[in-house]
Amino acid sequence: MNAGISLLGLAGVSVVLYGLWQSFMVDATRQRLFQIRDEIFDKAADGVIAFNSPEYIAVRGLLNSMIRHCHDFTWLQFLLAIKLAHRLPTPAKPLQEMLERIENIELKGLLKTKVRDASLYMIAMAWLRSPLILLATVIIIPVIGLFVLIRFGGWNDGKEFLSRAGEKIQEETLISETITTVSAT
Repeated sequence: MNAGISLLGLAGVSVVLYGLWQSFMVDATRQRLFQIRDEIFDKAADGVIAFNSPEYIAVRGLLNSMIRHCHDFTWLQFLLAIKLAHRLPTPAKPLQEMLERIENIELKGLLKTKVRDASLYMIAMAWLRSPLILLATVIIIPVIGLFVLIRFGGWNDGKEFLSRAGEKIQEETLISETITTVSAT
């Protein structure tokens, strides 16, 4: 009976993590990419940048590509892209060079910020879509935090913190046991 319930729970978690959560993350990321593209379109509509300028066309093309391939982008692809970036020709370098040549400092800053934001949304989506990376993050971040506390707060401060935390847990346990004993009588 318990094994069946556990299996059913595992199946439910799998459906959420590999179905609903995946779709939600892709949809949320696409929505934000659409908003970024719309903001750039509004600047072009206001005459800040020309619709036929190479910079506008390149940024719009990048955003359209991100929107189109968002569902395929994974953490592994991101890591491989970083590893192979210096070996393969990449459209990012010409785009960055193109953005650097923009004379209007405000427009240059806006486009660079929007490209950076879109890239960060894609990276965050890939991270949040991976159940294994999420689990590792939940485990690793507290360990790193504790290490930093002990290492940079001084070992004695770390030991004192852990000692106080242990005392607090014991104190809370005694209070809980007292309340349980009192309510039972």
